Amino acid sequence: MNTKQTLTLEYIRNDLRYIARINRSWASPILETLGGIFGILTVFWFILFPTLPLPGIALGAFAIFFIVRYIKDARPCYADAKALRRALTCADISIDVEAFSHTARETVIEPHSFTGHGNLTKYIPVVYFLSGASWRIPYVSGRLYKWSKTHSLSLEGLENISLEGDEFYYVSLQGHPNVSFIYPCKFFVLAKELEGSAT
Repeated sequence: MNTKQTLTLEYIRNDLRYIARINRSWASPILETLGGIFGILTVFWFILFPTLPLPGIALGAFAIFFIVRYIKDARPCYADAKALRRALTCADISIDVEAFSHTARETVIEPHSFTGHGNLTKYIPVVYFLSGASWRIPYVSGRLYKWSKTHSLSLEGLENISLEGDEFYYVSLQGHPNVSFIYPCKFFVLAKELEGSAT
């Protein structure tokens, strides 16, 4: 019989910090790149062709459009990261116990670059719970819960050990539901400092 790993506030902080970094990377790098390219082209146009301002103005308009779109996409992610830096106590996180339903691969519109080619959509794995809640599984280089010497899991491992009705701790940053992580109750138990936080 496996001994459960104690889930401490520090372990949760590490996972939530990781999610905040991942969320920030989801703000489209293509928009940022296009804004930079059009910005550079605008500068070069006005240097090389100062007597033909209209194409330069058009290039500048494209640069501003892409930069504004990028800022709009990235702002919530930076707000999440800022809130997480201030989160130091148990009161800053919410812990719910959710019953597992299933996992699925969803298509989302999220411009990104893959092997040098731009793509507008990507497939992402999502965990669904019987309450209707869901959790987007982050891209991880290998495993979830890497801080655990005994209970780290690959995505496939998480899917394989999860049966309908299994309970998970669903942990999120108060006021920032996109910064969240899940932990299977069959592998983890809350530290004493967190026991009163679970609902």
